[in-house]
Amino acid sequence: HRSVIELLRLKQRAKLLACTHPDEPDVFHGFERETLQTIGKIVCEGLGWRITHNADLPEIQPGDRLIYFGNHPTLTAVWPWGAFMEEHFAPNIVAVGKKDVIDHSFSRWFLGDLMLTAKKGIFIDRENHDLAIEEIRRNARSILTPGTGAVIFPDEHRPRKRRIKRQQQEW
Repeated sequence: HRSVIELLRLKQRAKLLACTHPDEPDVFHGFERETLQTIGKIVCEGLGWRITHNADLPEIQPGDRLIYFGNHPTLTAVWPWGAFMEEHFAPNIVAVGKKDVIDHSFSRWFLGDLMLTAKKGIFIDRENHDLAIEEIRRNARSILTPGTGAVIFPDEHRPRKRRIKRQQQEW
């Protein structure tokens, strides 16, 4: 329940910032950091997780632009992962995500509206690669500003029931 309250608080803060600073997307840089840290801590405490890394982290300069590629974490793991990335790499995170995030009511309520309001996402049609690339190019300059890390999860391998069932039949 605390996680939902934190997320709702962040959504309200995004709405206020968008109203008071309509033409200043930089006002959203890092505004999610406290929420990521809070929800990440709730998740880690609740599951008994401890976040570590097994290599030296690269040196990042304040104005660098970063792109994070990775396997898609579960909805639970994305919070501590995001907090770690903001803490150690770029203070501002944006995502390249599928349009479904803003097209479906639950994901739009949960995350899509927040990402749209805070200009934290580029939403693409994953079925049409040419359109997806064009959408990224069209929005990259305004979203990928210095000090920003863009998140891309290209693997499309979440273990959904439909996929598991299809793979069980296939194998």
